[in-house]
Amino acid sequence: VKARGAFALALSGPTSANSGTESAQLPPQTGLEKPLGKDVQARTESGNGGLQCQVPTYEAPPPTSVSLWHDVDLFVKTWLDEPTGYVRYINEMPLGCLQKFEVQPHEVQNAILEDPIGSSRLRDFGQTVPFNYGCLPQTYRDPKRLDDIYDAPGDDDPLDIFDLGSTIVGVGQVARCRPIGAVCLIDEGQADWKILAVNIDDAGPLSKAKTVEDVERIQPGRIAACLKWMDDFKRSNGDDEAVLHAEIHDAECAMKLIRQDHESWRELVSEADEEGRARGHWVASTSAKPKALNVGWIPSCTVAEIEASRKRAVFAGSNQSAQLVPVLAARGRRARTQLEDEKLQ
Repeated sequence: VKARGAFALALSGPTSANSGTESAQLPPQTGLEKPLGKDVQARTESGNGGLQCQVPTYEAPPPTSVSLWHDVDLFVKTWLDEPTGYVRYINEMPLGCLQKFEVQPHEVQNAILEDPIGSSRLRDFGQTVPFNYGCLPQTYRDPKRLDDIYDAPGDDDPLDIFDLGSTIVGVGQVARCRPIGAVCLIDEGQADWKILAVNIDDAGPLSKAKTVEDVERIQPGRIAACLKWMDDFKRSNGDDEAVLHAEIHDAECAMKLIRQDHESWRELVSEADEEGRARGHWVASTSAKPKALNVGWIPSCTVAEIEASRKRAVFAGSNQSAQLVPVLAARGRRARTQLEDEKLQ
């Protein structure tokens, strides 16, 4: 089943008022608009038509020992290691910004850096990004694998994602989301899929949406406006031959893409050489191989994860603030407490 019709037709129509691409009023500040450890400044920009608005400026978070590409768990699970249907994404470009940041697959620890050329092009375009734009950790668009639908190879990067919610997520922050659809951009002959998702911790009504039809019912024109922005931006310099396919695929297709690209990532990591590189990408530290812990109270399915969590952290946001939470360690503590309580009974 694929969502079609009004969404595709709306791409050729006027930009929806819900897109926020030319609005002088940004979404309210929530604390998520700040990159890790950095303050956000604002500057006045003139968009298309000369509209003046305050646009926040961001700095890339400083490099750490955590690889946001490899060390953040893709799938959100319960403390019993059960699936929830949610995934995590790494935000690169906050809602309402005019800068381009990217996770760097080839850099050690895959730091997030600003692309000066991309940022300059965005400022020339003059319409702020109408969604949070990021990538999914532990995914890889394999150029050796042809796409099942468009018969094109992957673009050699992590899988991209649009967060359609109204909460601003800072550069380098991690959010939990529910995939609700997908669209494909063919760029330089490669299939650059974009997952459409809603932030489940967003205070807005879209956090409850489960399908593209739900989004259209709750906020009519939202998806079409976001896709129109992407299409307009790709065409703005006149020599970009990227083609955004208007067909919107459903949540089932989105999850299939995510699982496939997760398997491709696992294959990529397994190819790491002695320097921790595979196909030109930095994928591992040779001194950070996980080891089993000799503690019987930890559920066997999370032993390796908890060991890895001593060297990494998962960032979990709420609609009030972004907090650094050692999720896996907390899971282990709860499991131990439960077992100890059972022994006392």
